[in-house]
Amino acid sequence: MKKRLICEIKRGILILLAAAALVFIFAFTKRGVPCPFYTVTGLLCPSCGATRMVMSLLKLDFYGAYSYNRALFLSLPVLIFAFLYQKWLYIKTGSRSLKPAIKVILWAEIAFLLVFGAVRNII
Repeated sequence: MKKRLICEIKRGILILLAAAALVFIFAFTKRGVPCPFYTVTGLLCPSCGATRMVMSLLKLDFYGAYSYNRALFLSLPVLIFAFLYQKWLYIKTGSRSLKPAIKVILWAEIAFLLVFGAVRNII
């Protein structure tokens, strides 16, 4: 268990360093990640606005973050909970298999984001 915990802490640090590098790049270039779906189709995908949403969250501008991508903003607490719960279970048991409750949450989030992606282009 201790070995798994140390491994996950190392992974978390690497992810945070990569995220910090991206935030640094986005903050100084004022350029986000181009969306291939939007480039090809001209339609907004379910995650369009995610970079601006994250940058707004880092500034604690919750209204701005919500306005950039409502669905991801509302889904974020649920996704963070599911991610952390799954990590905790892995550290505790060593099993990487998803629990049925986590699978249901993730499928519901996928369905929610797909419906949001379709509706945002209609309205």
